[in-house]
Amino acid sequence: MSNSRDSLEIRTHSNSSTAAETYANDVEQQNNEKTEIQPAAPGSDKHSPQTTEDPERHEYATPRELSLLSTVFTIATFMIAIDGSIVATAIPHITSDFHRLDDVSWYGSAYLLTEMSFQPTFGRLYSLFDAKILYLASILICNAAAPTSSALIVGRTVSGAGAAGLLCGSLAVFGRSVPLRARPFGMALVTSMYGVAGVLGPTVGGLITDTRRLTWRFCFWYEINLPAGAVTFAIACWVFKRKEPLHGQLSLREKFKRLDLFGACLLTAGLVALFFALQWGGSKYSWSSPKVYACVIVSGVLVTVFVVLQTLKKEQATIPMRILTQRTVGMSCIFNLLTGMAYNTHIYYLSFYFQSALGTSAVVSGLRCLAYGIPGSIAILITGFCISAKGYYVPFMWLGTSIFIAGCVLLHTLDVNSSVGHWLGYQILTGAGIGLAEQVPFIAVQVVLPPSDMPTACALVVFSRCLGGAVGLSVASNLFSGALIQRLQNTQGLNINVSAILAAGASDLSDKVPETLLPAVRRAFAAAVQRAFVMPIVVAGLGLVCSFRMQRRYIPDDRIKGTEGESQEGSMTPGQEEGSGEKAG
Repeated sequence: MSNSRDSLEIRTHSNSSTAAETYANDVEQQNNEKTEIQPAAPGSDKHSPQTTEDPERHEYATPRELSLLSTVFTIATFMIAIDGSIVATAIPHITSDFHRLDDVSWYGSAYLLTEMSFQPTFGRLYSLFDAKILYLASILICNAAAPTSSALIVGRTVSGAGAAGLLCGSLAVFGRSVPLRARPFGMALVTSMYGVAGVLGPTVGGLITDTRRLTWRFCFWYEINLPAGAVTFAIACWVFKRKEPLHGQLSLREKFKRLDLFGACLLTAGLVALFFALQWGGSKYSWSSPKVYACVIVSGVLVTVFVVLQTLKKEQATIPMRILTQRTVGMSCIFNLLTGMAYNTHIYYLSFYFQSALGTSAVVSGLRCLAYGIPGSIAILITGFCISAKGYYVPFMWLGTSIFIAGCVLLHTLDVNSSVGHWLGYQILTGAGIGLAEQVPFIAVQVVLPPSDMPTACALVVFSRCLGGAVGLSVASNLFSGALIQRLQNTQGLNINVSAILAAGASDLSDKVPETLLPAVRRAFAAAVQRAFVMPIVVAGLGLVCSFRMQRRYIPDDRIKGTEGESQEGSMTPGQEEGSGEKAG
């Protein structure tokens, strides 16, 4: 997402300069400069973002220190990303071990839920407390010892909170250690790990799940037991400097007052209630059930209170409304929410298709899912290169989303009789489509907003993607379970209790169903996956509509060259629509 910014910044240096020379020059220049602190606006909080620049922040890391920090952040980001994807191919086996097929959505949603809802809170923590201690504590969080389905869900929740701490910590420490002009290059390296993890996660999860000595539980131990985790922890202990936090001079009581724990609890509780409603409605209970109604009402009230509090706090809010209601920012968040719903549904339920409908092993399922991830990673790189070279980014959103819609429609047609060419080609098309459009929202919000608002805007885009993934899994689980129950009940000759099949889980159906009835049961699972894949078609279409509401702007070379205030980010540029401050919608 930062490849285009990096390429444009490097153009401002001589053609003979290398990235290392550029960074060294930036460090020497900016370490010798005095800290520039903008005066606070009248009536503003003395601890507002405009006045919290600490001179220590400008004592940047040397190239050697930067290489070590980049190693830590790269591995940590890889662990965050793979923790969200490695479980996909293991879920059918987890449902079999715990005999709880109806909990499938929570294995993914629980992780995403806390990863997104705790990001604002960890952002405050890193400004108030020692970053080194917080970062090391986040690395140590794991949940491998879960003996029951409920315990695993709780463990995934805790692990998601740890992921939020690692992600926020990487951004916070990196921002204090690297000059602004060199920051995009390093962030491009770190964020590229999401694409790598998306490709490797399902495959590694399948390999681990099919190994009897390891089982699926090892999927949740790799952060600490694998050498990569140990190296990350050791390097972080050594290279992280103990620096005074931005608000370290405050008393412990004042620090806790500045933590928006109440807001985080409101948001998390509201989302949990929403997920219960989405999971229960139409499957475990009817949509008219008082329990479903109660969850919807509680969710609406809690989220409404959260929004009201954020509006009243204005600039002191965790999510300032003026940023969220900017048209491009708002559309970017909605677009990422919708594509997140579709992407996570595909990643999780393609594993069900391969293992339950086609009868493959977990490792084969993971290998087949590479056809979705590899084209997506390649498309991300191509998009970044083209945007840097040409300066246009919204057309890639249109093109990618259109291709993604076509892929979603084709994936919906997969059944037990689909050939290798079908499931392979459809995944390649869908993965390439989402890859072309995926990073455009991150670029767009950086173009339309001033630098001071970029961290908040990027956090909102990340939050929206996580929210979409979690909501998408809940909706897809509801569709999948409802369709599966209906098809199994209508299967003639199936004397086995449908509840027994659901309780047994989705893997190794040949060991649980009589051979004569196995084809019918596999067709039922394939039909259930098809039902779940209806939702990605709908949300991808809505995403295309959102892309047409994006402000169409061009990124000229003078956007980076201007350092005297004439070409600030967010100013009017050639090809830009009028009304940069327009609100979403």
